[in-house]
Amino acid sequence: MCKDYTDKAHLRRQIIQRRKELSREVLLVNSTQIMHNVFALPAFNVHPVIYAYMDYGGEVQTREFIIECIKLGKKVALPRVTGNTMDFFYIRSITEDVEPGYMGILEPKTNRRAVEKTPFILVPGVAFDLQKNRMGYGKGFYDRYLAGYPNAYKAGAAFSFQLFERIPTEPTDRQMDCIVTEDRIYV
Repeated sequence: MCKDYTDKAHLRRQIIQRRKELSREVLLVNSTQIMHNVFALPAFNVHPVIYAYMDYGGEVQTREFIIECIKLGKKVALPRVTGNTMDFFYIRSITEDVEPGYMGILEPKTNRRAVEKTPFILVPGVAFDLQKNRMGYGKGFYDRYLAGYPNAYKAGAAFSFQLFERIPTEPTDRQMDCIVTEDRIYV
């Protein structure tokens, strides 16, 4: 775990660079362990609906996680960005129901909008802290979306080097219910 940071832009650049430097093997091994830890969460097991994300730019890899959720009979939804808005849409297949969208990230091409008020949401981020604060890429998509779903269970997925004692926050930032790394789960 790293020290406190007060400059969001500097921290973002530093973490994104560190993710780029991960070898493919370390990225996959650590992502697999993180997803194993997510599967162990009681909240994951009791929620029939999982809102996940398609990884981008060295984020925790989610493709196998999504495939496994579908195999487990979970209803799965992924985000799609339109303008300044992000919404989740159900998918049945990671190969047939997605296409490149915002920033080239794979997004649902279905129009089956997800409507659960209390889903389990796997949330990506650039950095997290021990108070379960999250820092994203700075566009606010997840913070705006999560503001409308205060009762959803929010699990941040991160590599251990993305976890800090304290990160800078703003009033619009949304806290996670837990942070899941390859080393442990922070609740």
